[in-house]
Amino acid sequence: TMPLVPRAGKKFTSDDFRAHFSFLALMMVCFACIVYLMGKLRSIFRPFLWALFLVIVLTPAVSSVESVLLRCSHALCGCISAFCSGVMCICRCIFCMRSSRLRNRGADSRPGVSREMETRPEIIGT
Repeated sequence: TMPLVPRAGKKFTSDDFRAHFSFLALMMVCFACIVYLMGKLRSIFRPFLWALFLVIVLTPAVSSVESVLLRCSHALCGCISAFCSGVMCICRCIFCMRSSRLRNRGADSRPGVSREMETRPEIIGT
């Protein structure tokens, strides 16, 4: 770790200058290589850059559309649930009324005598 600025009372030596200059030269060569590769690989990097741009731009839009769809589906499921519970309540009431009628019919009739025999006594012969 070489200091960029000489410490108080110390001067830069030629070794310090050589180390700093070689580091800067290496950085310039790396930058030139990166620029050259970007120029040559433009056709490959362009779709990736467009994809990155679209992902950054569309992420908030997609999350807002998703939240709207989730709210709508939650409301729809609530409506369907309320409708189904209402239908089930009505069906239960109808079933209870029918079963109570059947029980009342059974209580009115005499054992061993059918309903038809009760309404048409000529069948029995009385």
